[in-house]
Amino acid sequence: MAFFMIGTLLGCTGDPLCAERGDILTSDGKVLARSGASGDGFERIYPEKSLACQLVGSCYAEQGSSGIEYQFRDELENMSEISLTINSRLQHMAETLLDGRSGTVVVVNPQTGGVLALASTPACDLNDPDEEGLVNRAVELCIPGSIFKTITLAAALEEGELTLDSVYDAPASLVLPEGAVVNYNTMQYNALTVREAYVQSCNTVFAQISLQLGLDDIDEMAGKFGFDQMISQDIDCPISTIQNKDVMTGLARAWCGVGQALLVSDDCLVGPVTTALHMASIASYFANDGVLYVPYTIEAIKTVEGNVKKTQPQALGSGIIEEGHRAQIADVMRLAVLQGTAKNAAVSGIDVGGKTGTAETQYGYDDGWFCGFAKTDSASVAVVVLLENATSSDASRVASSVIAGSLGEMGGLSD
Repeated sequence: MAFFMIGTLLGCTGDPLCAERGDILTSDGKVLARSGASGDGFERIYPEKSLACQLVGSCYAEQGSSGIEYQFRDELENMSEISLTINSRLQHMAETLLDGRSGTVVVVNPQTGGVLALASTPACDLNDPDEEGLVNRAVELCIPGSIFKTITLAAALEEGELTLDSVYDAPASLVLPEGAVVNYNTMQYNALTVREAYVQSCNTVFAQISLQLGLDDIDEMAGKFGFDQMISQDIDCPISTIQNKDVMTGLARAWCGVGQALLVSDDCLVGPVTTALHMASIASYFANDGVLYVPYTIEAIKTVEGNVKKTQPQALGSGIIEEGHRAQIADVMRLAVLQGTAKNAAVSGIDVGGKTGTAETQYGYDDGWFCGFAKTDSASVAVVVLLENATSSDASRVASSVIAGSLGEMGGLSD
């Protein structure tokens, strides 16, 4: 979690964090942070106020230093200029689409891992001394819900335990000794193929698959997709993991494959937790013909001498799963948008694939997720939307607008 408090910006003579610093800019040249003279010292000015505020962060110790301002303070204090991968128009669009709701939108370029938008709300005016602390939800560990079924399906296909045409009973409730796995809205199906179970997001089928596989196979596949390792090149992002594996009951193992972690006591969460930024990188794997790039937010750092250090795309892995299986999963993600729970994410004339998720949180409300990709002949994006206290249908609707706006900005839509 990234917290910061907004305090007094003036009167900071002698504070090393208030020395003159280099600028922070978006990829399209919008200045997000610069230094201005104030008396016999300097103040930090944020011309765009709240735009990308959690990513930019604060340079003042009394504000709870965070973000690029804090992590790259040495470079900035040496008057280096930092250019971000963030596109200001996409960032503004993403923040506007969140429309005051608590949540996050992440847009990644699958070809490089560069983050085009990383929006988190509530936002704040970085120039306002009365603002309170905020959380960057894009890099906050959360329960993924059914978007994790993509990893479970990949594990099952790789292990040869099933095909997309394998048929399972799909009751409204799967009763186990410690409790039950239930479908969203207690939906009852007679029987479903694995393909249909993914498209309709049937929990009871994926619980059976999870138990059939075993925790080790799911954990191993999650690891191939970056769980239990750092996945960002340049910003603090907690490590995704399957928590407390050693105390998992059969019920917890069943729910794990569904993507739902269980709160078994006040301080013990058992099951998968991840970040929106990480899930966007996983979605990019299916949009990028099988290469998963590590996400990054800094495009380049330019020193006062004019030397430029550009971030190079870094592959977390390629060939994580067999190409045939990757293509199959990409196709069922497309089918989920065409016919299933992710229909609200569709954009006319655009190749869109995705998975929805509804996660019961430890805070007493549900998070609504969409995790997917979109492609045209000339551009592609990976998109994750997470809305607090909302449905996956809500998240999918936001994702549709994000996809259309992102591809339009990238020149991927024809007139």
